[in-house]
Amino acid sequence: MKLTPNETKFIKTWLGNLENGARTPEELLSDNYSYLCLETMNNLFKHELGLSTKQIAGYLASLQEKGVLVLEERDGPYISENTSLQKRISFEPDLYFIDEDYIQSLPKEMKFY
Repeated sequence: MKLTPNETKFIKTWLGNLENGARTPEELLSDNYSYLCLETMNNLFKHELGLSTKQIAGYLASLQEKGVLVLEERDGPYISENTSLQKRISFEPDLYFIDEDYIQSLPKEMKFY
């Protein structure tokens, strides 16, 4: 899969800002916690790359089409109970993952930061 320079920068920014502490493809593959929800992505890419919401959506669509990203659509709403036993309805956000095959294709010596 051939990525544009801007798509590569987008993915490197994503990988460099994961909360699991993985800094190499091997570390990430041992615990594929490469997902981000749309709200987190909007904040990250607006701050780090100065992208608009529409630009972020364009990258997501292109990278999904190329097989780099996978969307896990969550069903909702979820009903949970809080400590006061009142039911609360919330919606779980859809998650975007970087495809494991793409991660395996990255150079082993690559650093995400």
